[in-house]
Amino acid sequence: MFLLSSIQLSAQKLKAVNDTIDLYPGFAKTVNLIANDTIPYSDSINVTVSIPVSTPITDTNNYKGFFTFMAKTWGFYSKPTGTYSLHDYTINKTSVGNILFRLHDHSYDSLDINNVKAAITSYGNQFYLPGSAVSVFRIPKDGQKGTFCNSSLWIGGKGNDSTLYFAGEMYKQGPSLMAPYWCDLPDFYAGPVMDSVNYSIYMETLWSRTWKVTKSEIEYHKTHWNTQGYIAPPNITNWPGNGNTSYGQAAELAPYYDNNGDGKYNAADGDYPLIMGDEAVFTIFNDDRDLHKDSGGKKMKIEIHLMAYAFDLPDDSAFKNTIFLNYKIFNRSSKTYYNTYMGAWADMDIGYDLDDYICCDVGRSSFIGFNGLAVDGTGQTNAYGAHPPAQSVTILGGPFMDPAGHDRPRLDNEGHQLCNESINGTGFGDSIANNERYGLTNFLAPWNTQLTQYYYSGPTIATEYYNSMQSIRRDTTHLFYGGRGHAGYGGYGLDCRFMLPGESDSLN
Repeated sequence: MFLLSSIQLSAQKLKAVNDTIDLYPGFAKTVNLIANDTIPYSDSINVTVSIPVSTPITDTNNYKGFFTFMAKTWGFYSKPTGTYSLHDYTINKTSVGNILFRLHDHSYDSLDINNVKAAITSYGNQFYLPGSAVSVFRIPKDGQKGTFCNSSLWIGGKGNDSTLYFAGEMYKQGPSLMAPYWCDLPDFYAGPVMDSVNYSIYMETLWSRTWKVTKSEIEYHKTHWNTQGYIAPPNITNWPGNGNTSYGQAAELAPYYDNNGDGKYNAADGDYPLIMGDEAVFTIFNDDRDLHKDSGGKKMKIEIHLMAYAFDLPDDSAFKNTIFLNYKIFNRSSKTYYNTYMGAWADMDIGYDLDDYICCDVGRSSFIGFNGLAVDGTGQTNAYGAHPPAQSVTILGGPFMDPAGHDRPRLDNEGHQLCNESINGTGFGDSIANNERYGLTNFLAPWNTQLTQYYYSGPTIATEYYNSMQSIRRDTTHLFYGGRGHAGYGGYGLDCRFMLPGESDSLN
């Protein structure tokens, strides 16, 4: 409570006027909420602010109407709002004003050229916006139903001394899993790897962004870049083709065509982004900026370039319902990592999420989420109802295998399929050396219902993440054949790599 000392006419009536506040995530901003309000002269006034708990904005009451606000995380899907109240104790009257927070947040954009709308982010998680705990993988794209909640890349390997290094996330809740869904406890951070002294909230703000570009924009730019009056789209102009080497960033970052061959990306010289598909969203993130707060793993100093893309083929039933994620992983450290595994973690929700099943298709290098019932849900807004879809994640081309110096065969001398990585990998038996890539090598999923034993749940710490990519559960036992894959629940056979394969693992 305070006594207002500004000079105003006593005949004026108390009135709170709506405010709009511009915020950049991570940066505090102090504003005088009552600067544009009408307050009777010399009256005793109290100011209070109310912001919904679901909004990732904090407020601190300073003095005489000054409040400090901060958006505490990136990736808020809605337009956050709040209210503030002026209570005049002298006349016992209250006036309420609205606050609109205008967030300058370019940390995500959406692919939406086909039948899918998918949010692509600059901070590791895909489809999931932690600022508002909202998933954006909508299919059909104009509806409210979707098949994904969250997805993330996992990677871990051993150093020369057998120390484990790991980077990977689920919901940024930390190993205790007790933090709220909008809590920011990451393993990955926006932007490229740089010298450690140059990491800062300023650099994070600069790099917490995505670049969305279409093939048609590029084609137009290629023929009009030197036309008088032409202005290139911002994401072509600002394409992150080069890093700032004085900060320790790599000289070459996002792929581009260098029209004049000077080694520097400049759209005004006719340079243009090199993208996949008809529409692409590009971003860069790293595991080096800070501690790994979700998995607790040791930093690898890796930099990840993600290009998500889709094709504009509305008459093709497969392509119109498919997006592609291309990850390029750069080891910017001086270490060589051994026994390295990479994982595609996914939390699928087929509309209503409490009636979903999952399986894998070994031959197709895929794992699949599908509805356990003929009708999805019981009329919820996010439920598909009758004829629900299934959702596949397919490893089209995994990491390259270590060079062998010769082509690895797919078939034995008698023409029989070999029981090795060739079963769903690529590049085998094509007479080309050293182009072989892994496919799906392991598949393990937690049991979310019925089974209460801890070893059936998902990983919480780095060693458990790393083991799960090798079909090893939290109690360090390997996936067993039979029953529910564990000796305690009917497992009786040999160790196996693929959980719930059905008839797809024809070579066992």
